[in-house]
Amino acid sequence: MELLSHSITDPVFLVILSFICGLFAAFLAWKFLQTSSTMVMTVMVLPAVVCAALLVINGSLGTSVAILGVFGLVRFRSMPGSGTDLIAIFYAMVIGLIMSTTYYVSGLILSLLLGLFIIIAVKVMEKAPIVHSLHILVPEDCENLDLFEEILNKYARNVRLERIRTTNMGSMYELVYTLIPNKGAATKMLDDIRVHNHNLNVALTAAKQDGSL
Repeated sequence: MELLSHSITDPVFLVILSFICGLFAAFLAWKFLQTSSTMVMTVMVLPAVVCAALLVINGSLGTSVAILGVFGLVRFRSMPGSGTDLIAIFYAMVIGLIMSTTYYVSGLILSLLLGLFIIIAVKVMEKAPIVHSLHILVPEDCENLDLFEEILNKYARNVRLERIRTTNMGSMYELVYTLIPNKGAATKMLDDIRVHNHNLNVALTAAKQDGSL
C-alpha cells in the first residue's frame, strides 16, 4: 500500500506518463473498441492535455476561471458518436485526471485495470448473439401478414415485429423484424419468405449494436 501512495510533483514527468497511458488507451480504442482514426488520435493525446490543464489549475481559483473561459470559447462540432467512442473519451479523461493527483503509481495501475475491464467487456459482447434486422416487401393483396411471423419462428428466435408501413404508392407493405437467426438457417428462411411474398425484395442485415449518440 505504501507503493501506491508514492507521488511526484514534477508536472513534466506526470504529463509524459499521461501521454504513455494515452498510447495504451489509443491501442485499446483501435484494437478492441474499433473506433475511427481521429478518435484514436484524440484518446492518445487527451490524457496528457487533461493532466496538464489540471496541474496548471492546482487549486488556483483565478487560473480555474481563466481556463474555463478559454475552453468556453471553443465550439465543438462533431458527427454523432457511438457508445464505444464515449467509453474511449471518458477512459482517456479519467487517466489524465488520475495522473494529475500526482499519485503516478496508482494512476498507472488504475489505467491498466480499467483497460482490462474494457477488454473483458468487449470479449463478453463478442460471445453475445448478433441481432439482425429483416425487411420484407409484401404485396398489398396479401391476406395473412401473420404468416411471415410463423415462418420466422421456424428459423429464428426472439422474433419481434418492429414496424409495418405502406410503400411504393401504397401498393406494398414493408415489414421490419428484429430476430436472431438459427445457425445455418438464414438462407432457408429467406427462400421460404420469397415463396410467400411473390419473390419481392427481402433484406437481412445485422442490426446496429453501437448505441449511437
